[in-house]
Amino acid sequence: SNHLWWYGVGQLGRGRAAVDPTSHPCVLAAAERFSQQGAHVDYLTLNHDGEVVGDLAPGTDLVSVTSVNHETGVVQPIPQLLNQAEKLGAWMHVDATQSLGRMDLCLSRPHGVVMSGHKIGGPVGMGVLSLLDGDPFPALLSGGGQERSRRSGTTPVALAVGMAEACRQTRLNYAMRSSRCAAADHHLAAGLTALGGRVVGRRGGRAPGILMVIFAGVESDALVQALDLAGFHASAGAACASGSVGDSLVLKAMGEPHAGSGLRFSFDGRTSNAEIDALLTSLKAALRRYGSM
Repeated sequence: SNHLWWYGVGQLGRGRAAVDPTSHPCVLAAAERFSQQGAHVDYLTLNHDGEVVGDLAPGTDLVSVTSVNHETGVVQPIPQLLNQAEKLGAWMHVDATQSLGRMDLCLSRPHGVVMSGHKIGGPVGMGVLSLLDGDPFPALLSGGGQERSRRSGTTPVALAVGMAEACRQTRLNYAMRSSRCAAADHHLAAGLTALGGRVVGRRGGRAPGILMVIFAGVESDALVQALDLAGFHASAGAACASGSVGDSLVLKAMGEPHAGSGLRFSFDGRTSNAEIDALLTSLKAALRRYGSM
C-alpha cells in the first residue's frame, strides 16, 4: 500500500517530499526511488525522543509520516503536520500500520492513509490505502477497472470481508483492549527500567504495546538470541524482522549513540503480568550473562 501511494504521487508530478526518517524501510525505499526519478526528498528533523519537530520547507508538496513508529511506539504530531501541509498545499501520506487498533485514526484530512489487516488479527496480506474522495490517482495496474480504476485485478472478497470484520471487532473492544494494553505496557516499562534499561520515547508520547529499551553496552543480538531460546520473541528492529539482529535503523536515524543496544517488544491487551514477569526473569539472566548486571 505504501509503494502504491508513492508510485501514484510520482506520476502526478509532485516533486518535493518531506519524509519521516524513522519510517518503515518500505517507505524509505519508496522515497529513495522517488528521489532517483528526479524528485527532491528532505528528511524531517527529530528531537531526542524521535518526534518530528520544526517546520516544513517552503515548496514542499508531499509529506510522509509514520503516525506510530514501528520500533519505538513514538507518536508523531500528525495534526500539527497536517496544518502545515495544508497551508503549503502539500499532500500528506500517513503510514498508520501501527496506529490501527492502538489509537483513533483520522481519514478525513490526509490524502493517503495506509493500514494492514494482520495488526488487528485480520487476514495476513490484506493492506489498505485510503484516499480522499475526488483526488486524482493514477492506476498501478490497469485494464480491469477495479478499485475505481486505481488498481485493476480481481478483488479478494474473503480478505476484504475479514479485514472489515477485524476492524469492527477492534472498534467494539477498543476501550477494554486499550486499557489492558496500557497497563501491560506500564508493567513492562517499569520492569525494564528496574533492570537498568532506558525506554525510548517520553512518557505519554508513546503508544502502548510497542516498546524499545536500550541496555547501553550490551549488544542487542545477544539478548535477542537469549530470549529466543527462552521462548520469547523480540527483535532489534521492526516486528517483521522478529528474531533479527543488528543495529536498529530507527535508533540510528534518531542519532542514538547506542543503536546496537536496542531491544524491541510488541504486545496487546491479552498479555498478562505473569507473562511479562517471566520475560523479565529471562532477560535478567541474559543481562547477567552479558555483563550489564
